[in-house]
Parts: sequence; C-alpha cells; structure tokens
Amino acid sequence: MMADRRAAAHDAGITSALGEHGDESAMIVERPLVAVIDDDESVRESLPDLLRELGFAALAFSSAEAFLASDCVHETKCLVLDILMPGGMSGPDLQTRIDASPPTDSDRLHHCQRR
Repeated sequence: MMADRRAAAHDAGITSALGEHGDESAMIVERPLVAVIDDDESVRESLPDLLRELGFAALAFSSAEAFLASDCVHETKCLVLDILMPGGMSGPDLQTRIDASPPTDSDRLHHCQRR
C-alpha cells in the first residue's frame, strides 16, 4: 500500500520524505498541488499532464467524492472543477462544502471551474 502511495505521489510531482522510522509522516510538496476533478476521462488524462508541464504537481479524480476520500485534500492548493458531474456532488457543491469546512493551517485554496 505504501508503495502505491509513493508511486501515485511520484506521478503527481510530489516528493515524500521518509520520517525517522521509515514512515511517510513528513509529506513534502515541492510544487503546488492542483486537483483536477472531472467525470470526463480525456480531461482527467490530459489536463494533469499540461499542469505538470507548467510546473505544478497534479492529481485527477473522477468525482468530488473521490477527491474528498483522498489523502491529499489538505495539501491541494487549487481545484479545477467540472461544474456538472452526473450521479453525485457537482463542482459548485464541492466548493461550497470546502468553503464551509473549518480553516486549516494550509494556504488559501483556489477554485477554477470548467463548463
């Protein structure tokens, strides 16, 4: 499981630093993390690649629920949201939920929406 997390983090442009006991308690984000949340597979495949070329770390999620269930919610600095996603939470719904959650120690989260 740890190897899977390391591979996903590496693919996203995130470097993890192992803690003193070999755990991943110290996650270091070298580049700002952008989460792309879209039900369109072609967007999830192409947009993160473009963002990485521009110097960002990027991860893609097929739904708002998948993003919320991930370990990277608090590390994400920018969301690129699809407005209409069938069968679940919409982009604006996710933005409202995040805006209503208690603030964290991380920087402000920026939202971008695509139609």
